[in-house]
Amino acid sequence: MRTFGKWVFGSVVALAAVLVARPSFAEGAVLTPGALEPAARSGLEAQIAAARARRPATFRAVRAVDTFRGPALTQSRHNQPTAARAFMRLGRDALLPMLEVIAWSADLRGLDEAQKRALGDGLLQAVAVARDPRAAPVLGAVFSKSQDPRFVATAAAGLGMLCRPEDRALLLSHADAGSSRRAAALAGMGHCRSVDVVDKLTAALAEPLDDETAQVTARALGYVGSTWALASVKLDAKQAEVIRTKAATALVLAFSRASAPARRAIARALLMVEHPSALPLLREAERASSPSVRTEASALRARLVKNLARPRR
Repeated sequence: MRTFGKWVFGSVVALAAVLVARPSFAEGAVLTPGALEPAARSGLEAQIAAARARRPATFRAVRAVDTFRGPALTQSRHNQPTAARAFMRLGRDALLPMLEVIAWSADLRGLDEAQKRALGDGLLQAVAVARDPRAAPVLGAVFSKSQDPRFVATAAAGLGMLCRPEDRALLLSHADAGSSRRAAALAGMGHCRSVDVVDKLTAALAEPLDDETAQVTARALGYVGSTWALASVKLDAKQAEVIRTKAATALVLAFSRASAPARRAIARALLMVEHPSALPLLREAERASSPSVRTEASALRARLVKNLARPRR
């Protein structure tokens, strides 16, 4: 009984220490706790509390990052507020502490708007590249509910990197005309190499698009169909071939009718995909288009022929 009493007392003390150690700020750097679905919120809160009890130093390290604050700007790129690299260097154990700062409790005292955005975006970038499904509820809430375009875009990229069916479904649901999050969704889909994603991107590129959306969509198709990226995710060879063929075809078909800025984005994307099916289509573009487009299509076809002739390792 005495041993049990000591255990209970020790557990209460430990729990009290965890609760006291948690900062009591009312909102996160990007979200408030109420932005999360109740089940996801309670599950993450339990994981965060357990992680803090095991690794309190990691929580302190996350909150010690200050590269976005005034005194540290002379050491940052272009003297602009930044935080992503500092958070990334903390490693995988920093995921839950970073999620806490994003959605529960952030010290925003004394920060101007640029510094607040740098803190939030730096945390989101670090969480995104971790490709950890535990972050999905937070990334989904940021993508769906934030009013900051920078946060929305970074969260969309994170969802694309996760690329699970539920993550794809959220991005696909905002990829049609009329959604205020369409550009972010299209760009985020560029990190997800699947047939349903390439089908949505090719359908979007076939629409009459403004210059910015056309460029975003072309870049996303280049990333989705990229030879090196497909190799890195070890996708099934038949599925990879389908993705590359669809991406290359859609890009060339959009080339002739695109504006000059969009054609440049399409050309870069085609050189990432590097699929031979683009060659006869580019030849057709040379015959059927305006003089300026014919010249660009001819130069692009020559570059693609040269790239395809390189030895493959």
